[in-house]
Amino acid sequence: MAYCTVDNVQALIPLVHWNHDGTGADPSANDVLGYIENISATIDSRLAALYAIPITGATALEIVSSICARLTAIRVWAKAFTAHVGDAAVPKDWSDASKELDRLASGEAILEDAGSLALGSAQAPGAPNMTMRELREDPLQDQVIDPVFTERQVW
Repeated sequence: MAYCTVDNVQALIPLVHWNHDGTGADPSANDVLGYIENISATIDSRLAALYAIPITGATALEIVSSICARLTAIRVWAKAFTAHVGDAAVPKDWSDASKELDRLASGEAILEDAGSLALGSAQAPGAPNMTMRELREDPLQDQVIDPVFTERQVW
């Protein structure tokens, strides 16, 4: 699922530098659609361990859409602006999108209304799921067993 549109990306870039509706736009709107699909897949892969993919919660989708649009804008900027002017600098807000994605993927920040895998099912990564049977009595309680590891062992 694409998390943003070409129009979302265009809203970040002045028309004087790139106009996706203009003739001979470089990159073309189709190129940018490819960038969006690629970046959306990257976002999904980064968030898949924590959230149900695709992200669908309204607030979470707004955050992820913003990240996708800004990361795509960086790619468009590199081709449309940097190639013509030679200035590789992008707005700080755009470069912060990568940091935001890192924070979400690490669990340092959360998407409030996104489907969390840890809460969604007992089999999800990180879910507390006890599969061992309960023993009422230890069958080895009378046997002396040497410890496998000692307290003084150095690794």
